[in-house]
Amino acid sequence: MSKSLGIQMFQQKISDITSQLDEIKEQGFDFIQLTPVQPTKEYNWEFWNVYQPISFSKIGNQYCKDENELKVFCNEAHKRGLKIVIDVVFGHVASKNNCYYEPHDLVDEELKNPYFFKTKEKVRNWEDRWQCTNLNYGLACLDWKNYDLQDIEYNFLKKLVDLGADGFRLDALKHCSTEEDNHFFKRVINKIKEYKQDLLIYGEVIFTPNHIIDEYISKGISVLTTNSASDKSKLVTFIDSHDLLFTFKTSRHYTKELLEREWEVLLNSEREESHLFYVRPSKKYLDKYLGIKDGRVPYENADSFKIDSFDDTWKSDRIREINKKYSKQNWIKVLTIRIPMI
Repeated sequence: MSKSLGIQMFQQKISDITSQLDEIKEQGFDFIQLTPVQPTKEYNWEFWNVYQPISFSKIGNQYCKDENELKVFCNEAHKRGLKIVIDVVFGHVASKNNCYYEPHDLVDEELKNPYFFKTKEKVRNWEDRWQCTNLNYGLACLDWKNYDLQDIEYNFLKKLVDLGADGFRLDALKHCSTEEDNHFFKRVINKIKEYKQDLLIYGEVIFTPNHIIDEYISKGISVLTTNSASDKSKLVTFIDSHDLLFTFKTSRHYTKELLEREWEVLLNSEREESHLFYVRPSKKYLDKYLGIKDGRVPYENADSFKIDSFDDTWKSDRIREINKKYSKQNWIKVLTIRIPMI
């Protein structure tokens, strides 16, 4: 994976992102990471809802209407030299509200095969690698090792590629084993990379030791993380994310000035890696959302918390200057200038 700068337009409708394509390009970004396009069990606006898929074959939710909209959008992005990365959820399906390990009634029948699912036993020790990849983490968790399931997953990725996708973020990949008995990487990842060359594919592997990240890279996939690895060119790193903001609540205090400063520090210090800039909701929205007890929106009020505005830090002159300064092309120029004459 060559060094690239991406922008995560999370929880933004494709129709709204389309009108911003020119500005995204002008700001120096190379690719856009979209919200998952899989249909979900509920039509509400809480961020976790898009990670409750009911299908691995259909396309359409509140952020992407249908296949045609996605195809047209990818074409428009490609006209501007932008690549499209789609967030994909394969580790679990939507669960019943009163039973975390059973699939929701709306889940496609092809995904309800009992052999597709992991044990009901929950992870007790998150530092235990076997538990993390074999036990349940609180949803209707799927077994990445199942061949029939892998075939469904490959066909979905192929469908997205045919619609114009240039890559994928694989959600919660840390729960996918890298042991030799798991052929997911060979039968799904390597196969889709053979179908289309130069795909940007990275898996979410956060809060995981560096040597584990190396194991994923050895399987032929890049890794989205805040950690490091032996081959930094296979990393996609970030300073903020929806998880840090909403789940772990560690980036709630971030200001525009802090985001700009940390983005430059990241790009300057890690020149081999690719980087992803998360476009967070506006401060007005966050003040409203984060004021809710425990950070959870009451179900009956969920629709009133639809994000109506986003932070515009990514549009700043400073972000554009940073991106241009540390882009792959300019970094090569800097290296060339520093080569002494003989």
